[in-house]
Amino acid sequence: MLGIEEHKIKLLAAGICHLSIPQLAINSDLILSQAQQELLQDGLKRLAKHEPVQYILGSACFYGLDLTVDANVLIPRPETEGLAEWIIESEKDRACVLEIGTGSGAIALALKYLRPDFKIIATDVSLPALQIARANAKNLNLDVKFVPADLFPSHPLRFDLIVSNPPYIAPSDYAKLEEEVRFYEPKLALFAEDKGLEFYRRIIKQAGKYLKPSGKVYLEIGDTQANAISELALKHGFKNVEMKCDLAGRNRYLRFTL
Repeated sequence: MLGIEEHKIKLLAAGICHLSIPQLAINSDLILSQAQQELLQDGLKRLAKHEPVQYILGSACFYGLDLTVDANVLIPRPETEGLAEWIIESEKDRACVLEIGTGSGAIALALKYLRPDFKIIATDVSLPALQIARANAKNLNLDVKFVPADLFPSHPLRFDLIVSNPPYIAPSDYAKLEEEVRFYEPKLALFAEDKGLEFYRRIIKQAGKYLKPSGKVYLEIGDTQANAISELALKHGFKNVEMKCDLAGRNRYLRFTL
């Protein structure tokens, strides 16, 4: 269809038919019901206006988990799976984990799914986002506690791990974003002042009060922010700063220890 990328049409059609894209290819002679045809036509109109297919379908996949999403939460990205994967590969002991800025709950729920022994608390400042995260936890039967907070929870718990993929796009970069992101995804989950560093500064400044001795912080970052955030961590008494690239070779994750 003119102006719409083919893979997005395939994703839409597969989602409407409750099939994977390979299954859809195998069933190329599939006849859609009247309701499915109407959903497809409506979805194509929305795709033509650059609405993300995940919002049209109301779901997104993250680490094999099917999550409900809408315009109140950021669409989980494949690169964020790398942050969860790094934690799973590295942390062999039981841990009490805080996720900051959970959105749809993707990271917290993936960690709990892969490591049932983790105790996980996740925060978000957006009440609509927390409603979605709690619904996802219930649908997946995963025990994660979601609490409203501007970064850190009010109770005095200390954590072994703090993980966050906070907003890190500078407002000055707004015009560079794809239309799907600019027009539809929540600005609250995208943008940060101070050249995108605002939330990293706040998290790093306060994290020591919430970590156990030798506790660790895991962060997803923008690909040009590694040096600035590493310096912030060292300035606030953290050590063993490590950087990891995503599958595209971009600086994407940081880890440091109290």
